[in-house]
Amino acid sequence: MKLPFLLLLGSSAGLHFRQAHRSPPVAPSPSSPAPPVRPQHEAPARSANDAAEYTELEERRLDEDGGAYTYEEFLRFYGEDDGRAMWLVAEEAPEEVSLAVQAVRGDAEASKQSALSRLKKSAYAKISELRSAGKLAAQVAANATAALEKTAREFAGFKEWAARQSAEAEERAQTAEAAAEEAQRAAEADASGRREAEAAAAAARQACIEG
Repeated sequence: MKLPFLLLLGSSAGLHFRQAHRSPPVAPSPSSPAPPVRPQHEAPARSANDAAEYTELEERRLDEDGGAYTYEEFLRFYGEDDGRAMWLVAEEAPEEVSLAVQAVRGDAEASKQSALSRLKKSAYAKISELRSAGKLAAQVAANATAALEKTAREFAGFKEWAARQSAEAEERAQTAEAAAEEAQRAAEADASGRREAEAAAAAARQACIEG
């Protein structure tokens, strides 16, 4: 026999439907005893591998919407008094229904934990990438700083070399200028001597002619 869909959903999906189709509870008898506590099911013999997966089954009863709910869920939905009354008149849910609801909830919890685990792994991977990118950026910045410092040192050395070359060129220019002036004076003196010699020679020739 197929189970109603709402039986598998349990309280998490059936609450809204129950809220919309809620009917007045049956008033409890003043002498109604507290709801009996269903003894916990004994776990069947299981291997060591699946023993950890076994969860003790909690009692559920069928509400008007067809869903199977625990005593606490009755109280939470109807309130303390009405919930207790509805619980007392509710039919006990078949064990396979309770198992199905519990399995659905277990699967949902497992899916949530799996999603959280994947989210954490993704976040850790992103943090690792950011840290690696930060280290790479720091290394690039350090290399750029070292290159700039090297360039600055090389430029300072070139500037000093250019200054020395300029000073030496200036000194050579001054030396050459002094030598040129000295040569000019010597040439002028030599030209003056030649003029004097030529004048003397001319005077001697004139004296010979006159004599």
